[in-house]
Amino acid sequence: LNVRSNPASAFRRLRSRSEPRTLWIDSICIDQSNTDERSEQVHIMADIYKFAPRAVVWLGDSTQNSRTALKTLR
Repeated sequence: LNVRSNPASAFRRLRSRSEPRTLWIDSICIDQSNTDERSEQVHIMADIYKFAPRAVVWLGDSTQNSRTALKTLR
């Protein structure tokens, strides 16, 4: 399985050494080269997140502008 740098970074940052953790990584769980599958999965995304016991959104590693971006969102 070829895992790109952003999901690999998420794995490293979100893993727990003390308990098992299940992660849904769109870029891995959905065949990105199959537009029919991608479209089908987009339609059920709301349910995937609604029924998840906990949801964490990984936007990538922080950069110089991360603080500014978060301040702007607040």
